[in-house]
Amino acid sequence: MRTPMITAPSNGRLAIGLTAFISGLVGCDLLDSPRHTPALSHDDEQALPIDPAKGPRANVIGALARRVSIRAQPSARAPVVGLMTAGATIGRAEKPQPGEDCPGGWYPVTPHGFVCLDPQTTLDPHHPTLQARGLRADPQAHLPYPYARTRRALPLFEPDPEHRDGVRERGRMNQGSTFAIVGSWDTLDEYDQRQRLAMLTLGVFVPTRDLEPLHLDSASGVTLDNTTAKLPLAFALSAKVQVYQASGAGLTPHGFIEDSRPLAITVKTRTFEANRYLLLPNDNYVAERDVAVARQRHEFPDSVAPSTHWLDIDVAQGLIVAYIGQQPNFVTKTLGRPGASIPRGTTSVKAKQVTDLSLTKKPANKQPGEFDVPWVIELASGVTLCGGWNADDSTVPARTIEVHAEDAGRLFRFIEPSLPEGWHAVTVDESTRNSSPIVLR
Repeated sequence: MRTPMITAPSNGRLAIGLTAFISGLVGCDLLDSPRHTPALSHDDEQALPIDPAKGPRANVIGALARRVSIRAQPSARAPVVGLMTAGATIGRAEKPQPGEDCPGGWYPVTPHGFVCLDPQTTLDPHHPTLQARGLRADPQAHLPYPYARTRRALPLFEPDPEHRDGVRERGRMNQGSTFAIVGSWDTLDEYDQRQRLAMLTLGVFVPTRDLEPLHLDSASGVTLDNTTAKLPLAFALSAKVQVYQASGAGLTPHGFIEDSRPLAITVKTRTFEANRYLLLPNDNYVAERDVAVARQRHEFPDSVAPSTHWLDIDVAQGLIVAYIGQQPNFVTKTLGRPGASIPRGTTSVKAKQVTDLSLTKKPANKQPGEFDVPWVIELASGVTLCGGWNADDSTVPARTIEVHAEDAGRLFRFIEPSLPEGWHAVTVDESTRNSSPIVLR
C-alpha cells in the first residue's frame, strides 16, 4: 500500500532568456486573451523558488500547448485519460504507432495512453518552450508552483515578434490577484525599459515589481493515528472559543481557547439552559454551537474495501475525513461553509488536475482575481473540490468546496486515481473504474 499524505516542498532558483520564449510560444495556444490570463509574480527575485533543472531524457514527448490530450487509444476520437500542459515532458516509446487523425503518429507514453505528434507537441527535449517554462509542477509540495499576489494593478506582457528580445503590453492584472509562477525573464519592454518578468501558466508575463509571495497560513488538517490524534475532534467556528467549567449544577465561563488547532473532545456531553456542551479531556467544556465536530463513522459505503481510499464530507459542518477502509486517516475543515447547491449522496472522482486548465475567469474591475486554482478534484456529481486560501465563502463558485491549499494537496495525493509523473491531469479509466468513493452528506 502506498503511503498517504506526504508533502515535500521544493526550492531553487531560475532565470530564463527571452529568445527561447519567442520561438517557443509562436504557434501555440499559450497566448490566450490577457483577460483570461492568470496572474503570477513576486517582488523579490531572490524569493522566486524554482525547481532545479533536470537533465533531458532521450525518449520523451513534450507539450507546447496549454492542453495536450493523452488518449486511451491511438485515435483522436478515443477517450481522454489525461492532460499535459506546456513545458511538461513524459516518457514515450521509441517509435510511434499508426492511428487516426495524426500524421506524425501516436506515441505510447508512460505509464499508459497515447500522445499525437503534431504542432502542439515535440520530441526535442531542448525545444525552446520546454526550456522556457523553467518550473515544473511539484505534486508533492504544499502548492504545485510558487504563487504570488499583486500589490497593485500591473501590466501584462507578451513576446514582441518584431523584436527578438522584447515584449509588448497586452493587458493588465488587477490589484490583489493571485497566480502561479512557471518561469522568469529579464528583457526590455516597448519603451526600452529593463523588466524583470515572471511567466504565467498561459505564457504571458507580469513584472516582478509590486508582487509579493503568497504565504499560506497554517493548515487545520490533522493526520490521525488512533492514539494521540483520533476522532472525535472539534474545529472552532471562530477565532476564539469560550471555555466553561462545571460549577455546582451549572457551567460558568472560564476563559477562551485561541488555538487554531482542532480540539480533542470526549464522548461525554452536558446540557445546560437548553444548550449542549462537550467535555474536553481537561474536564472543561465548550459549547456545541461554537464548534464543528468530526466523528468516526460506523456505517460505510458498500464499495469500501479494507484498502479503499475514500472521503467522507460533512457538507453541513464543512468537515472532511479521509478513510482507508474503515480507518480514519486524516481530517480537515473547508474554507467557509459549502453552499446549499452541493448535492448529497455517494459519488466518485471523475478527474484530478494539478491546476484548473479549464479556468477562464476574467479579472474583474473591482474584485481581485484568483487564478491557477491548485489541486482540483472533479467529482462525477458535478461538485469540485479544490485548494484555496480565502475563507470568505462568498467568493466560492457554486458546487465548489474549497480546502486550505496544503490540505487539498494531501487529499489530492490520497485519493484515486493517482497522477502519473509528468501528467497535469488524470481522468478516470472507465474500463477499470479505479476511482475513490466520495460521500457527501
